[in-house]
Amino acid sequence: MKFYILISIIIYLLSNCSGINLRNNPIKFSPNMNPSSEYAEIGTVISKGGFFFHQDSSILYIGEADLNRTGRSCAQSFFYLLAFGDASIDAARVNGAVTKIGIIEQQTTAILGTVFHRHCTIIRGDK
Repeated sequence: MKFYILISIIIYLLSNCSGINLRNNPIKFSPNMNPSSEYAEIGTVISKGGFFFHQDSSILYIGEADLNRTGRSCAQSFFYLLAFGDASIDAARVNGAVTKIGIIEQQTTAILGTVFHRHCTIIRGDK
C-alpha cells in the first residue's frame, strides 16, 4: 500500500502541465506547457511572488479582424486531481459568435500553487 501511495505522489508531482513543474527545475527535462511560462520555474515564483496568488495574462495571437465581439472559455482544476471546463479556442469562438479572430488571449489564475488553477481563453474578433 505504501508503494502505491509513493508512486501516486511521484506521478502527481511530475505530471502537471501548468503551475510549478518539477521536471523543469532546475534542469529542463520536458517542454514548459504553462501558459505563463516563467511561472513554471520555482525561482521565478520565489523572486516575483505568486506562490499564494498568481494572476497573469498573455496575448498568444494577433490577427487582422475588427474587435467588436468577445468570446470566453475557461477550465478549472483543484489539486491537479479534479478538472472541468473547456478552455479551447473553439469553445471561446463559439461562445462569442466570433468567426474571424483578431486576438487570442490566455489568462491564468492560481491559488496556493496546486490548490486551484483557472485557465481562460479570450477571443476578440468579428463575425
